[in-house]
Amino acid sequence: MASKKSSRKQVQLQPRDYDLLDFLYCATSATTMHICRASAAWRQPFASLDRTQRRLKALRRAGWVRRYPYRTASGLITGYYYKLTIAGYRELVQDTHAQPPTQRFFAQMAEGNYRHDWYLTEVIVHTLLSAQRRSIRVANFRPQGTAVIQHGEELLRPDA
Repeated sequence: MASKKSSRKQVQLQPRDYDLLDFLYCATSATTMHICRASAAWRQPFASLDRTQRRLKALRRAGWVRRYPYRTASGLITGYYYKLTIAGYRELVQDTHAQPPTQRFFAQMAEGNYRHDWYLTEVIVHTLLSAQRRSIRVANFRPQGTAVIQHGEELLRPDA
């Protein structure tokens, strides 16, 4: 059985893959549909949902991204969402020793956060597509929980 390190070498990352990793960094989690829609703002968009799924499968097998199930209270899986792995994050930032932006950045989300994260990703996709249509470049995006605003003695941590 090939090690994770050697399988990563089998997937040659393309510019679109870096856009995908960057999107997962910004959104922190996303469904295949979110990724496919967001790709319209990338250098090389995905042509279909099927192609998005196939590329995510290859990136998952190589260890760059991880897939988690959305579960109902009764345990029924209703779909999947993707997150970066530490290896994918380190490749994105080009630093083999980079540490996660937050303690749980790569972890599976709590079931109580599903709706919040899904809608937050919807807002991010909409914002990226709207900015791209108006030739506005989104720069220095800070994902959920990584930006801190000090207001007097209070620390505010916006969603993104």
